[in-house]
Amino acid sequence: EIYEEPKTLFVAKFIGEVNVFECTLQSQRGHEVTVRYEEKLFSLKSARSLAQELNVLIRPEDLRVERRFEDVRSGNYFQCTLEQIIYKGTTIDLLLRLENGKNVMASEFYNEDSDALGYTPGETLYVYWVDGWEVILDAE
Repeated sequence: EIYEEPKTLFVAKFIGEVNVFECTLQSQRGHEVTVRYEEKLFSLKSARSLAQELNVLIRPEDLRVERRFEDVRSGNYFQCTLEQIIYKGTTIDLLLRLENGKNVMASEFYNEDSDALGYTPGETLYVYWVDGWEVILDAE
């Protein structure tokens, strides 16, 4: 639970890699939440009242990477550029640069048939996460 649902940003970073997006709350109606990251809006869910300034946390293994926009299965996505492929035995880490210059890390299990083996640094990709797999924390 502490890994999947950390209560603070410090704990989230202490127990593993995490991508942090500093966001601003745009609206909250019941459990439906809209947040802004730079110029992009994301639709999220939260059962509690949120502060105006938020951190949206997504673990590298919770990000999905696709070559084609048509394969993205969420409205919460970024276009990005592949910077580096890091082989770690059972996993492959993909260092991705978003359009605003922010780096994010996505992890995939190593699979000889995986598309990740065919990626090329400099390639344009799409990164997204499954709705509900993010953690929303009030900014500290």
